[in-house]
Order: sequence, then C-alpha cells, then structure tokens
Amino acid sequence: MGEDICWSGSPSPASYLGSYLRGLVPTVAVAALESSAGLLPPVLAGLSSSLAFVLKWALPGMSPVEGLLYVLGALLAILVALLDWIINVRVGLLAFSLVAFVGVEALRVVLGLSLGLGARLALLSLFSAGWVLAVDLRRRTYRYFVGYRKVGITGGLLRRVERYISGDMVSDVIVVKPLLGRLLGFGHVVPVTPSGLGLGETFSVGAAGASAFKGLAVGVGGGRIVRDIAPREWNCLYGVKNPDRVRDLILLGCAPQGRSAGAAAAER
Repeated sequence: MGEDICWSGSPSPASYLGSYLRGLVPTVAVAALESSAGLLPPVLAGLSSSLAFVLKWALPGMSPVEGLLYVLGALLAILVALLDWIINVRVGLLAFSLVAFVGVEALRVVLGLSLGLGARLALLSLFSAGWVLAVDLRRRTYRYFVGYRKVGITGGLLRRVERYISGDMVSDVIVVKPLLGRLLGFGHVVPVTPSGLGLGETFSVGAAGASAFKGLAVGVGGGRIVRDIAPREWNCLYGVKNPDRVRDLILLGCAPQGRSAGAAAAER
C-alpha cells in the first residue's frame, strides 16, 4: 500500500490550539478570581463571613474569602464547560473540570494535607498540564493518507478509528479554513461521500399558532434536518498543512508508480 500513497500527514499542532486551551479553563478561572480578590464586592465579602463555618469545613487551609473565591472559580469553570458542551456538543471539558476539582480535594483527603488557595491552584495546573499532554498524544495518533483511488483516516487514543474511502465514492471535497488556519496555513479537508462522511445534521424547527376564540387555538409546525459541515479528526483530514494541495490530490488523483498523473486522472 505504501508505494501507492502520494501524500500522508497528521493534524498540525496549531489546529489543536483550541483543544489545548480548553484544559486551562479550571486553572484560569480560579486564578482570575484570585487576582480580583481586592475587587471583591462588599456583598460577597459579607457572604464569605456568613459562610465561614461551611467554607472552613469544606475547604480547610483557606480563609473564608479564599474559599469563596475558589468556589466561585469552580462555578465559573463549570459554566464555561457547560457552554462548550452546548455549543460544540462535546462533554469532555465538563467531565475534565469536574474531575480536576474533585481530584484536588481527593488528593487533599488521601494525603492528609491542608491546602491553601495557592496549593490548590498548583494542583489544578498539574491537571491542566495532563490534559494538554493527553490531547497532544491523541493528535499524534491520527494519520491521514491520499493514495491512488483511496483516502485513509486512522487514529484515536481510547477509541481506535480506521476508515478507508474509495476515491470513486468521493462526490465532493470541501476545504474548511478557520481564521487561525488562514493565518497559519492549515485547514480541514472534508471528502464528502454518499454516506455523509464529514457532514453533520442540524435540526431546524419552526411553529406558528393563532387563536380565534377564547379557549380554541390552532397551531402549525414543522421541522427539517439541515446537513452541515462538521470537521472532526475521525471524519476528515483534520488540520493538515497545505489543504488546497491535498484537495487537488483527492479530486485529480495521484498516480501510482509506473503511471502518469494524467492517466490516473483520466481514469477517474
């Protein structure tokens, strides 16, 4: 198979920048609240005094004000993770944020430590570093190739994906270049097939109603499924450099050894 491959690559580190930064959410949220301690509104300062007993019991090693800031930072991180789940339909950040905050307290209990705000922030930083390393390890597992009448996608850390697409089944090739991709020279090459590889579905619904008499109403509604581009590491050539060249190789074909590129393109 190797002699028939005319291009191979993997996602560029720049294409994973957003994934790397997601792991910093718990650390940055707590650090941001800590840095604004001097700007704490009087109402929150009073709240920390009212909850002093609970905060000291739940978060030993911190003053009531530090405990309140830590709790607010955790809530802020979870809120950001929930928004990421809703917008990107990815639960990973929410699960990681919960694991990070619970993990810090679990380490405190197991090791019998009394952790201040700075120590907890340092442990959160270790969790964030672990996230970044795990994400980069997953990125390195993905390999893509374009060969004579075929496209291959392999990779995955916990769940291994191996997908091979016949060139004859590719009906269209879409190149998606996000803003950062246009600046740094990477993009997502989406080979569209009859099975819908590379496309996602969005359900759009609308409704209308009217009431002519009290207690009597008539309503009309409807919905439709809209196909949209949904680049993911496992369904396209994600974050590759020189995406236009990769697109041309898929569309025009690349010749195996002993054949000219023109002959290969003529057969397609």
